[in-house]
Amino acid sequence: MKRIVSQWAFLLVMSLLSSISNAQVSPLLGTCEITFNIGDDVSLCSSSSFYGLPAGSPAGGTYSGTGVLDDFFLANLAGPGEHIITYSYDNGVCIGTATDTITVVTPIPLLLDGDMELCFGESTVITALNGEDHEWESGSTGNSEMHQPEETTDYSVYGFDVNGCLTAAGYTIVVHPLPLVEILGDTSLCIGESSLLTASGAQTYEWSGGSTENTLLVDIVFDQQYALTGTDEFGCVNEDLTTVTVHEYPEVTATDLVYGCPGEEIFLEASGAETYQWSVGGDLSYVYVYPSESQMVTVIGTNEFGCSTEATSQIVVYDVPVFEITGDLEICTGEETALVATGDYSFVWSNGVFINTNMVSPESTSTYNAIAQNEFGCQSSLDVTVVVHQIPNVNVSGDAEICLGEVTTLSVTGAANYTWSEGTEGEVLNISPDVTNFYSVTGTDENGCETTIEFEITVHPLPAVEILGDEEVCMGEFGQYTVEGSVSQVWDNGAMGNAITRLVNSNLILSVIGTDENGCSASDEFAVTALSLPVLAVSGDMDLCEGESTVITASGAMDYVWSGDLTGEIFEVTPAATQDYLVEGTGENGCSTNSLFTIIVHETSPSTIVLESESGLCIGDFVTLDDPGFDVSTWYTLTGTIMADSLQWQVLSVEDFISVQSTDENGCLSELAGLNIDALSGPELTFSGDLDICSGESTQLVASGSDVLLWSTNENTEMIEVSPVETTLYWVSASNEACTSILEMTVTVHDDPTLTWSGDDEICEGASTTIELSGAFEYFLNDNSQDSELVLNPDTTTSYVVQGVSEYGCSSELILTITVDSLPNVQILGGYSPVCFNTELLLSATGAEDYVWNGQITGEDISIIPADGYVVELVGTDGNGCQNTTTFELEVTNEVIVGFSILILCAPPILPRR
Repeated sequence: MKRIVSQWAFLLVMSLLSSISNAQVSPLLGTCEITFNIGDDVSLCSSSSFYGLPAGSPAGGTYSGTGVLDDFFLANLAGPGEHIITYSYDNGVCIGTATDTITVVTPIPLLLDGDMELCFGESTVITALNGEDHEWESGSTGNSEMHQPEETTDYSVYGFDVNGCLTAAGYTIVVHPLPLVEILGDTSLCIGESSLLTASGAQTYEWSGGSTENTLLVDIVFDQQYALTGTDEFGCVNEDLTTVTVHEYPEVTATDLVYGCPGEEIFLEASGAETYQWSVGGDLSYVYVYPSESQMVTVIGTNEFGCSTEATSQIVVYDVPVFEITGDLEICTGEETALVATGDYSFVWSNGVFINTNMVSPESTSTYNAIAQNEFGCQSSLDVTVVVHQIPNVNVSGDAEICLGEVTTLSVTGAANYTWSEGTEGEVLNISPDVTNFYSVTGTDENGCETTIEFEITVHPLPAVEILGDEEVCMGEFGQYTVEGSVSQVWDNGAMGNAITRLVNSNLILSVIGTDENGCSASDEFAVTALSLPVLAVSGDMDLCEGESTVITASGAMDYVWSGDLTGEIFEVTPAATQDYLVEGTGENGCSTNSLFTIIVHETSPSTIVLESESGLCIGDFVTLDDPGFDVSTWYTLTGTIMADSLQWQVLSVEDFISVQSTDENGCLSELAGLNIDALSGPELTFSGDLDICSGESTQLVASGSDVLLWSTNENTEMIEVSPVETTLYWVSASNEACTSILEMTVTVHDDPTLTWSGDDEICEGASTTIELSGAFEYFLNDNSQDSELVLNPDTTTSYVVQGVSEYGCSSELILTITVDSLPNVQILGGYSPVCFNTELLLSATGAEDYVWNGQITGEDISIIPADGYVVELVGTDGNGCQNTTTFELEVTNEVIVGFSILILCAPPILPRR
């Protein structure tokens, strides 16, 4: 890099020494001449910095121009191109300027050639295709440089172009590491096993046997070496080497036959292998078991190579005595029970008894144990608990002193079940004796233990209570009543004492409860008949308009007296104003009542029609008609009746007649008023055109009936074309010398249908899918009409264009893509035929994610011992749910099989446990 710095310094010095050129000379002013010479064809590189400008004459002037700074020219500031430098002089006498030019050129970049992407260990030569006097980053010169980097590295090179400008280029050589090629899989096999070797670390592979698959199935009977060459996506190559070894199975033996009782310790031992795994748990060469029943125990012995053989041991376990203890296990205090052990065994009881029957009488709950032993010496024991229950503590509560006729409730506690001397059962006894008497109750607890107690009930007689007083009272009047035969009294209305006054509004049953000195109470009832008042009713119209009459009718009594000295049931009145009336009626029982009512009289007012404007009206104009003074009016027009407080009326003909009658807030009608409305007419307009279009369409509207038309779009032609984006109201108008006519039309814009679909857009090869379409009225697929339900079964992934048309003829399209997934390439690995008779064969599945063998067994592997002609069917399902099936038929033999350059004799093998 030091040399490059010296080249830049050399270039700067050469620029400063260039000072001879043909300069322009300014005209003379006064007695002096202005001169300025840079040099002949001075060219500077745009990468140059300071260039010293030569002195002008006379000395002491100033420099100006693009890139000029004081006495220097900066090429990198001025930029590429030809630049004019001006020398100016002014001493007050001699004034003038002189100019010369400097050219700035851009360095030409270096172009490089060579391999910029290597694998680890490779080399490359980089060549500069232009420039001269190259110097590389390493310090070497020439137009080429060789590199062998161990990792991705940045480099640079410098040189001079044809203009003598220093130029440079940077470049990067990418170094890819060699792929980490590795053979994965089980390289230690037992006789008869196979292994699937998998290539890893590269993109493509080649095995020593010529296979280019990612996996290699190894099924050998002798040791063999395999080589793998892998190439990654950059073309870099690496290798791996592995050896697959084949080992024999161990000869495993185990303890043959052992006898014992349930739960006893039994010792089993195996030999012939390196490690062991017992079916009862344990990984030593021996194991202790405590069996409860006869069983077969297996042990799998594995040698140092992982090859396994199975051996079995038989354990015979004698039955233990099975017996039970009978007898009464729950007794009350002081009772005895017999405990009997059943079965043809010898027994020993925990309380020292040596026969099968044990008589016990414990004072509290106790547990007894019996041990039985059979002829093999096997024992079993059984515990039994005799529960001793205490007799219950029975107590009776309740009212022991009652009045005659009362019921006393006696409650008993302390036991579970109770029997009373009355013959009833239960915790509660409701009893109502006529005289004082003695009673008893027996309580039995949940254990059957019982206790009996006795008690007395005292019975007092009731007092003789009687009510005296008025038996008939008119409704609304008061009756007087007293009580005899008791010390204190309580009436049914809560009043207390032996006398009471009651207001009678209906038939009454008075009742009173009287209590004597023993607290015993008796009651009495007294019927009071309420004589009904006549129910007066007055009928007739009570709300009149001025001048109306009404007939008033009274009912509900025998005799009537009216205010104003009127008598009788019926009379007619024509009141001039609102007036009150009072009537009194007397019934057959002599009871009377009265009623007050009011007849209201409303005044009425006449109707008048007020018109806002009575002249200059045109047909179609709106006028306002009002009937002052009324809230609601009924307007009668040629087209019908209208209810409104004021009428907004559009003039329909040259002569309209309208009348009105109003109803005030009291329902009184005014006199009918009428009015003639005269009007002039404008031109009679008609139109034609399509008023229903689809979004984005246009339509032509044509009007006729006048030579001069004006549309709402400000057009004045007979026909207009419109393209509304939404439903829009258009109108056209025309005028004559008197009036203007306006005709309205609405163009309805219908949206294009929004198509949606549902269904499965991903299927397996050979399958079909049903797509449900919605959002339109009709559907088309490839211009063919379709139902809303499409059944599609493409062979490969396919896109369909579905067109939907609405009921208005508007249409839109839907792109529907059905993805077709390939069926998995299901294969059975490890299968060979023929196979030796009674030989276990391990088959592996590949090509999918889930597998089912012969419709029953799931998983990647299956172990079978096939019969002759046995067919293995494998169904594989991939991650997309697609299935494929493959089969493999086996031939079974007992003869010699030739394969792998050796002879295999068919013989019953010792199979490993997997």
